[in-house]
Amino acid sequence: MTDLMAGMMDDNLWEKTTKEIFGTLDSLLDPTKSTPYRKWTYLFGDVHKLCHATPEPFSAQLHTALQEYLEESLRKVCEELRSKEEFLKAYSQRFTFYSVAIESINSAFRSLNQEMPDPLDVLGDPQATPLHQHVYSLGMKTWHNIVFKPLERIIFQQYLTQLEQFRSTDSEGDTATLRTVTDSFARMSCFKPMDKMDAIYTQDFEPAVLRAASTFYSVFHKDRVEQLTFHDYVLQAAAQLEREEDIGLRVLQTATQAKLKCIAVESTLAQIPISTALKECAVKRQDDLARKYFDSIQCLDHCVSDYGEQLRRHVETLGVEQLNELQSRDELTPPSYAACVISIIRDFEEQLANVYLADKVIQSHLSKAFDTIVNYNPLRTGTSKMAELLAKTADMVLKRSKATEDGEQTTEQKLKDTITIFRFIQDKDVFKKFYSKLLARRLLHSNSTDEHESMMISSLKAQCGFDYTQHFQKMFSDVAVSRDLGDAFRSYIEGMKTVAVATEGAVGTSSTVGLSTRFTAQVLQSGAWPLSASKALELTLPPIFSDTLSAYETYYMDRHQGRKLTWLFHLSTGDIRGKFGKRQVEFHATLAQMAMLLMYQTDTVHHFTTLAERTGMKETDARAIVKSLEKCHLLKETSPDMYTISVKYPGRKTRIRITAAVQKESQSEVAATHLAIEEDRRLYIQAVLVRIMKARKSCQYTLLIKEAIDQSRARFAPSVRLIKQAIDELIDKGYMERKEGDKQLLFYIA
Repeated sequence: MTDLMAGMMDDNLWEKTTKEIFGTLDSLLDPTKSTPYRKWTYLFGDVHKLCHATPEPFSAQLHTALQEYLEESLRKVCEELRSKEEFLKAYSQRFTFYSVAIESINSAFRSLNQEMPDPLDVLGDPQATPLHQHVYSLGMKTWHNIVFKPLERIIFQQYLTQLEQFRSTDSEGDTATLRTVTDSFARMSCFKPMDKMDAIYTQDFEPAVLRAASTFYSVFHKDRVEQLTFHDYVLQAAAQLEREEDIGLRVLQTATQAKLKCIAVESTLAQIPISTALKECAVKRQDDLARKYFDSIQCLDHCVSDYGEQLRRHVETLGVEQLNELQSRDELTPPSYAACVISIIRDFEEQLANVYLADKVIQSHLSKAFDTIVNYNPLRTGTSKMAELLAKTADMVLKRSKATEDGEQTTEQKLKDTITIFRFIQDKDVFKKFYSKLLARRLLHSNSTDEHESMMISSLKAQCGFDYTQHFQKMFSDVAVSRDLGDAFRSYIEGMKTVAVATEGAVGTSSTVGLSTRFTAQVLQSGAWPLSASKALELTLPPIFSDTLSAYETYYMDRHQGRKLTWLFHLSTGDIRGKFGKRQVEFHATLAQMAMLLMYQTDTVHHFTTLAERTGMKETDARAIVKSLEKCHLLKETSPDMYTISVKYPGRKTRIRITAAVQKESQSEVAATHLAIEEDRRLYIQAVLVRIMKARKSCQYTLLIKEAIDQSRARFAPSVRLIKQAIDELIDKGYMERKEGDKQLLFYIA
């Protein structure tokens, strides 16, 4: 180390010190030389003394001298690299060596860096000069200007040549060299402002890489598309894309990898018509091929969107054709409808998960297709028909869950399938209306299990909210309360009989002898159940029934003041036993059927008029009951309006249900239900319109219609005609008015 007096330095000492400094730098920048540790430690001291000399430090002069030294050294490096046979590898190795050396020099020139302003303070400053750059930045800029710029064309050309060789062959190649060159572009730009540090890579190098890839894959497509089948072409293209991705991961930046894949797909698979790809992948159900194809085109939004649109059309066509075929064969029943729709939904949801990897765009298109299929009505009798079929499907599943031994898993799966279809039903109000009526029948006749009913209601609640299922919950509550009340009433009757026997003998009094402990009553809230008291059957009961009913009314009214009981005899059922020779048969019948059959205990023949008068039924109701008993082979018309009881009963069953002939829903009842739905919709739309107008005070006509459609969509899909009619009705009722001179503007009237 040069002997410098503290704070004093002359020109001779400057020259001697800088000579030793740059002599040490010679060994640092020469790959063939090594730097003794002593010289390395002296370098720190020499730089420090120059930067802190008095009366004036030599910082500026040292910075300038270092720049000139680096420029001169790198000119020799540049000329040396030009003559190398393996140019790119030599360039990579030399840059790596230089990077390490310049980091060491930057460390040794720490004192000089401390005299310079922070680079972050001057980045982007147009007035910045070389004096404003730390030693590391100075070294990289010098490499950029002296070595890289003169050799740029050769570097890019050889890089792209090797890259194409990697694409064309299966050999791994020297990817380490390419990665080093890639990283050098960013490292040699550290002297630039932050927003331009990647300029060499993004503005010069990357476009060249993308152009070369576009050319390569255009030739790849042209050479193969005519010679190979779609299956083989996709496999080869997918394999090439995987290789491209592997190469990109090894040598290129992440952003470039994504762009390269897009260019490769755009030049190959995207050139094949989407309709052809869909036919080969989805229609022919080649799932593995479809997965490879879709995974490849997923980077191109327009391809995914087009594929999803054509997939949607394919699914819709498939579903519509299957439903039309069922209708043409007259097989469009609730079970067949549900089986057809759920098979399509399951199939393509499986494809969505396994082939399309739950892609959001494909999922959206499939949801639209399912919506179309579920609500498509081949009967052309109104869109609400499909909601009615689905409600009846659920009814059959829930009934079967108790009537047969399908197993818990089978029933639960069928209920899940029903809810899956329900998600896409537009007319949820129609489903609710029919499901409510069918649920009432199941609960009244104990045709299903509470567990499965609760499961179904919970699923509906999850889909549509509490308001949608609150009536269902009340119906369940009524059944539970009635069950407890029935147990209490039977205990009450047994107590009465016990007291009567104890006080009046073994037979008891006439007031208790006719009372039945097998009687069960369901007390239902009129507002919660879809049952109408106006449809109640007029019926005069035999004493065996009337005595028990009177006792129950007395018992109930004593415990619930202010309530009124209305008996719905048309929904009441019971068991009656008949003896045919030596054979005994038990029939499950309606109350009206039982009342009429009991008349045959004394006489085997009755005239129709007698049957009607003694049962107290209207002629039409009595005629329907007689016909049902005749259909069940219990009565036989021997002469006009003369009916005799059958002496023999066909078949071998000992328990027979004969209520179906009476309780089956008629077409008039279905039509009445649809009329009630239309009325409910009319009132619902009016309520929605009033709610909107009350909040806004004024609204444009078209905007009001749009808002009403949006708010009603969760319940049903209203027609514009229905909304316009509701607006006119509300104007007539005085809830809103039109502005004079502007009929399109409506005002709310408080």
